[in-house]
Amino acid sequence: MSEANEIAIVAEDKVRRSQTAATENARLKARLVAFARELGFDSCRVAACASPAHAREFGEWLSDGAHGEMEYMARGAEKREQVRAREKPCR
Repeated sequence: MSEANEIAIVAEDKVRRSQTAATENARLKARLVAFARELGFDSCRVAACASPAHAREFGEWLSDGAHGEMEYMARGAEKREQVRAREKPCR
């Protein structure tokens, strides 16, 4: 088998696994939303467990002292910038 064929097979496998994971995630989300409605909630949202897109800018903003007297912003910076570190079970 040529290296190109091996690469193609690995790529196809990754796509297949990604599609399977996306389907499983969608099913889990649907079950969670349905359960929340059974409990009487009007709305249920699911968010990605990822650092916000603006995390670097937020760190710079803090470094510049732009938060002024809002010390809680600096104290909780790591929690806001690195969500996965705070939520161990997130995947």
